[in-house]
Amino acid sequence: MKKEFYKKIIVAFLLFIIIFTGFLFRIYKVDSYPLWSDEGETIINAQQVLSEGYPHGYYKGVPQFENYISIPAPSEDEMYAHVPRNYLGSKYENNKGWLTYYLLAGWFKLAGFTTFNARFLFIIFSILSIFLLYLITRELYSPKTALIASAFYAVNIPLVEYGRMCRYFSLLILLVFLSLYFFIKLCQTNKNKYYYLITLSLILLFHTHIISFMATSLFIIYYWFFNKKERINKQIIINFTLLLLFTIPWIFLVRFWVNFSTQGSLDWKLQWLVSVFVYIFTIYFLNTIFNFFRKNKKRIDLSKLSFLEIFIIIYIFISVLLVPSESAHHRIFLPIFVLFNILLVIYFRKIFLEKNLRYLFIFLIIIINGYLFWSIKIDYKVVYRPYWIWQARDYLQDNNVPANIPIYLRNCHQSLNVIIPNKVLLIDAMKREYLDNTKEEFYFFTYIKDFCPFLNNERLCIIENASYKNIIERCPTEQINDDLRVFHCNQHNL
Repeated sequence: MKKEFYKKIIVAFLLFIIIFTGFLFRIYKVDSYPLWSDEGETIINAQQVLSEGYPHGYYKGVPQFENYISIPAPSEDEMYAHVPRNYLGSKYENNKGWLTYYLLAGWFKLAGFTTFNARFLFIIFSILSIFLLYLITRELYSPKTALIASAFYAVNIPLVEYGRMCRYFSLLILLVFLSLYFFIKLCQTNKNKYYYLITLSLILLFHTHIISFMATSLFIIYYWFFNKKERINKQIIINFTLLLLFTIPWIFLVRFWVNFSTQGSLDWKLQWLVSVFVYIFTIYFLNTIFNFFRKNKKRIDLSKLSFLEIFIIIYIFISVLLVPSESAHHRIFLPIFVLFNILLVIYFRKIFLEKNLRYLFIFLIIIINGYLFWSIKIDYKVVYRPYWIWQARDYLQDNNVPANIPIYLRNCHQSLNVIIPNKVLLIDAMKREYLDNTKEEFYFFTYIKDFCPFLNNERLCIIENASYKNIIERCPTEQINDDLRVFHCNQHNL
């Protein structure tokens, strides 16, 4: 008894060290760089919740646009060339669930808005997800495997980076893990309380990220009926009804289905789906080859897939199949990246403890796939470290620019919008005719290292096609530094 007690104490102490280390990694200099565009968007939506009660498409009286989006529909407005994608067909924010905004609004009500406070709430969610990862791994494997997997997650630099952003990312991971943990407990105990806890976590997940909710729900359905071969019972009917009651009305309120009307090319979806099948086939092909040479021939049996492997396959497949083009980004796979930590630990131990060469190949396959996931080119200085936003703010303050003069940007307009009193507008969303004929004074900041190297959009990246072409020819410019310049346009030069 004492030995077991001391063992639990040691495990608890090690888990505390891991979680605390993860916290230090995430909190370190968290406010030493500006908010990037999507963080600004989240803060705007949270502030709208505080002022109007719901997230919508206007801030400081002007429409809110995405950065460099494909045009969903032309606008009849004399000022804007197209309508905002996130509010297409609805006055509400209809691209994602609202839970993130309400939680952040409540936190701002308590602590106020600062860059540190905006990110701190999501650090807490990320830390809780480390603990949930430990619980999931412990239930599926062992406390030792759980500790190692949690440690990998705690100090994984890309996951640390996403875990401290003022975005839904860490909340998404937390709620996916919460749903999986309650489902594991239901499979183990069949206690009624876990039906309700799963339903609650899925409802919260729905109101955070709907595509992840659909992928997780379909996994639970598949595993329950096809792997465990359970039947529909009274608790399932009750909880399914509750799930519908707390999700379907929101879909009709915001007209969520409109998001799917702007689907772009299916090429990228086919690429992702092919990669999933290649991943599965490679594992089982190598497994078959080894069994052949060992004269231990076995047929490929998909029922032998582990709980996590089934979830990863279904999650990726459903996410790629359903996600709207505007939301197509590797960030939707963040829960999968975290779960890879568990599989890495398992295969790592099999290589070095059991010396089974077969698992070396599986280990390498996961490493390669993980590398491919994370090899998407991201320039942190341009996207996630927009220091020029602070430089633009300082310029406006140093030159005593009045708060009633609008500011135009090509990107990160949301980031600047939440830290200055002026209205900040996305110039690429505006009509050239309006900009050519306006007599309104404004400042136009342009960052030389812009997003264009990442895009394939001639309308945005070729100056001849840009709405602001005549502005840069007529308005006087000032070079603030090597990367940032500003055009000051007023009635004398417009």
